Amino acid sequence: MRTMFPYGNRYYPVEIPDQNLLAMAETKDPLEVKDLKSAVRTAIDNPINTKDLSKIVRPGDTVAIVVNDITRPFITDKILPPVLEKLYEVGARDKDITIVIATGVHRANSIKEQRRMLGEIVDRIKVINHDARDEKGLITLGVTKRGVPVRINKIVAESKVKILTGLISPHQQAGYSGGRKSVLPGIASYDAIKIFHTFPICPRDVVVGKIEGNLTHEEALEAAGIARIDFIVNVVLNSKDEIFKVVAGDLHAAWLEGVQTWRKMLEIEISEYADIAIVSPGGYPRDINFWQSQKAIASAELIVKKGGIIILVAQCADGLGEEELGWFKWLTQASTPREVIERFEKEGYVNGSDKAYSFARALHNYKVTIVNESIQEKLLREMFFEKYGSLEDALAKALSEVGKQAKIVALPRAVECLPTVLGST
Repeated sequence: MRTMFPYGNRYYPVEIPDQNLLAMAETKDPLEVKDLKSAVRTAIDNPINTKDLSKIVRPGDTVAIVVNDITRPFITDKILPPVLEKLYEVGARDKDITIVIATGVHRANSIKEQRRMLGEIVDRIKVINHDARDEKGLITLGVTKRGVPVRINKIVAESKVKILTGLISPHQQAGYSGGRKSVLPGIASYDAIKIFHTFPICPRDVVVGKIEGNLTHEEALEAAGIARIDFIVNVVLNSKDEIFKVVAGDLHAAWLEGVQTWRKMLEIEISEYADIAIVSPGGYPRDINFWQSQKAIASAELIVKKGGIIILVAQCADGLGEEELGWFKWLTQASTPREVIERFEKEGYVNGSDKAYSFARALHNYKVTIVNESIQEKLLREMFFEKYGSLEDALAKALSEVGKQAKIVALPRAVECLPTVLGST
């Protein structure tokens, strides 16, 4: 079977022998919302489990709108205009509104990137990048039951009305993105993020799609509650990055409806564990860098036999991602992936070390190869990865190692589906 794997803004083709193909893990795409502006507006005007924005916002109120950063699919420019339209109708003015980019510990987004994300809105409304290390730009609102300080962006904290926008999709630590995650880690302080991304709050194993008993989810939800978020507007995408569901209203209730929609439409069951998984994050911007591309590996961990092979197809045009954090040195300075795991167990989160841990967890249990043109082979080898210049070569090598009877699962858009093995949960 000939299959196309997204790679940046293009595709990598590969022929997978029919006798080896266990599953093509692709979702049946729900139809795109045809009149998106109307759909967003309808959701806003019919909020889930909370008051209408006309009852929340008063003329002259300061309003903070939190949005995704450049590493997420570009949906903000589509959902923000109807939100602003509603705010204008209830008396808000451009000068009352601030758009805050939820960078977490990611780099700041340039003006060019902001324009791509937000369109002409940047010309009339103030836009700022959150800075987790800017002490003057942070304020403490409280602390969660497990001791995470709710120290967040000062502009958001001090705004009369706080609105979150974002995308609901599977997440390897929080179960699903969106909703509460825009606060912690999105606009949180570095010290809060450090505790949040350390054991026991940080999960040891992949928990994609799991929120029940998930401490990462619970802490983020509690923190967003302490931050007194007034309203959210979140969307669910199909595999073509088209919006097919809009939810708005209460921080948790609206988000949970989006999650339930996602579960019904996009979960995929596979009959047995695979020997080999070929995965792509889904192209740009999901594979903008190696940091983001790791999420596709996490999806593969759910369906590959221990000792099996994961082939990652990711362009990583921006290189490793978050290089200034030095997270990758945890891998390059270690003798084995197990050494990284043990170090993280002792030291916890330090400058993105949870990402090194996530890579090391996969590398400890599987052989991980990468099809990539952007990152030096020497560096990848030092990080325990095997690099290939073509997907055909990577697959041929994997088959030669596992054998002719190898079972293969293909996940061309691994970040936007939730694969599970029948009977495994």
